Amino acid sequence: MIIQPRFVEFHVHPHRRVWRVYRDGELLSLHCEKDLAVEEARRLARAHAPARMTIHAPSGRIETDHTYWPDIVAATNEDVRPGHGTFPS
Repeated sequence: MIIQPRFVEFHVHPHRRVWRVYRDGELLSLHCEKDLAVEEARRLARAHAPARMTIHAPSGRIETDHTYWPDIVAATNEDVRPGHGTFPS
């Protein structure tokens, strides 16, 4: 059985003269510039990985969509290669 991860959803929406950042439908913050809203949503998505960040245009259509996965540090250990060494205990 394959277990699908639950993604935390972050959205950046323009509304009048501000940009809104939402997490799973809940308003988190307001920004006067799009770049600041995107930066905040990206920071939050990375911190809550696995997560998706979707940026919407004023028309409501999706401009971009990004997926963030957790960093896997142990799997990149140089001593842990197939046929070389063992996993740390």
